[in-house]
Amino acid sequence: MAIPIYKLIDKWIGIPLCCIAGTTSKIAGKPKIPLNPRSIIFVKLWAMGDSIVMIPLIKAMRDKFPTAEINVLCRKRNREVFDCTQGISSIKLFEPDMKSMSDLIKDIRHYDIVIDGEPYLRLSALLSFWLGTIRIGWGGFARSKIYTIPVTFDRTKHMVQNYLALGEPLGASYKPKLLVKPNVSQSDKDHASMTLESRGIRAKDTVVGACPSVAESSKSRQWMPERFAEALDKIARRHKAKILFFGGRGDLEAINQVKDLMKEDSVVLAGQLTLPQTFAALERCDLVISVDTGPMHAAAAMGTPTIGLFGPNIPALWAPYGPGNIALYHPLDCSPCIINEKGVMPPCKRKDELHKCMKMLTVDEVVKAADKLLD
Repeated sequence: MAIPIYKLIDKWIGIPLCCIAGTTSKIAGKPKIPLNPRSIIFVKLWAMGDSIVMIPLIKAMRDKFPTAEINVLCRKRNREVFDCTQGISSIKLFEPDMKSMSDLIKDIRHYDIVIDGEPYLRLSALLSFWLGTIRIGWGGFARSKIYTIPVTFDRTKHMVQNYLALGEPLGASYKPKLLVKPNVSQSDKDHASMTLESRGIRAKDTVVGACPSVAESSKSRQWMPERFAEALDKIARRHKAKILFFGGRGDLEAINQVKDLMKEDSVVLAGQLTLPQTFAALERCDLVISVDTGPMHAAAAMGTPTIGLFGPNIPALWAPYGPGNIALYHPLDCSPCIINEKGVMPPCKRKDELHKCMKMLTVDEVVKAADKLLD
């Protein structure tokens, strides 16, 4: 289903249903929070990068409640993130098929605690209402009525801290300096290594990863392909580096635009690796340069120095997390136009110059940031 249609359904059907569910919750009264919950489920239906950034919260809850059953309700598109996450008891899928719907029907009020990891979806709030007794999520508009514990979303704090705030009412405290590193099997590491070797990447090579494509929800986050190509060429020459392009099959058009403009050789890995194998390949890189997209967070989680390029969104929320990473950003009077907690991701509306915030990012500053991290 196209994203705009999905959002319209979520808004016009979700709002009245949230109001009804919220009224039912109010009549039933506020339940008591269990000291030792038997079962906990996280609802996360969207985005690979967001899912990676949420993992510290799952770790905090696992550490706080070591005997609890920890579950995740997600989609096929972000499941592999949770497959690589330690401490999860089971993963359930929310898909339009008989098995997913049957499992969901059987799970009514099954969980002691439900944590909604979506910042604005009414659907995720309604699923929380169905699944459990104690429901925690970011408050705002109609969906607030569903949560037994609404939490304030703070735009001045990184998303890692915003996610961790959902566990604080339960006493789950965690202050990470790094993202939680995905657990990648040895076979996936070996496959990634063999793939790189087959493409001429040797152990002694300096390797720079590049992620120039973004998800369909907000294409205005892309940097100009001619600038990306120029920056990668300069970095390749100055550091004698091999360039690797990361992404999925849907990113190939944007990647090939950059690759075709480059003068130096490069290797496209997009669509050729599973997500765990991509994690392993990102870890092999000495540096990753990425627009505001999932692989940027994947690289940071693997401990690879990462440069994030920002425009419509703000690095205060979404910068590659961890010391040594760099976020490049030039705010304008219209910045940010993406409002995550409201699901606002509009196309650029500037009349003087479209995508000005991304155009303000220069080749020289990206190359300078790369020099700093590689040197």
